[in-house]
Amino acid sequence: MSGYNLILHPLICPRCGFNGAAEAEFRFGLMEFRAYRVGEKIDWGLKGLRFPASRPSNGEYEGEGYVQCVNCGKDYWVIISVAADMITSVTVDREKEGYIE
Repeated sequence: MSGYNLILHPLICPRCGFNGAAEAEFRFGLMEFRAYRVGEKIDWGLKGLRFPASRPSNGEYEGEGYVQCVNCGKDYWVIISVAADMITSVTVDREKEGYIE
């Protein structure tokens, strides 16, 4: 089974406009099914399933997350930004299309 983490953050669904709590799955840091919030530090890990293989330079990273809206059931992508090992933002990626029509 593939590992991932979660980030919990209020977002506006680009598919239906629902404004509320969203849960995005992402695959970076030490992947141990941990739930993060903006302002928390990412655990890059020393062993176990992790990506990248080591802490990025200066703890700077930008990765994607996958969300399925709790209101409409449609999906979309987000961009998760990390600076100095801390999650600084989660924004909807309006360029990448979801899988669900």
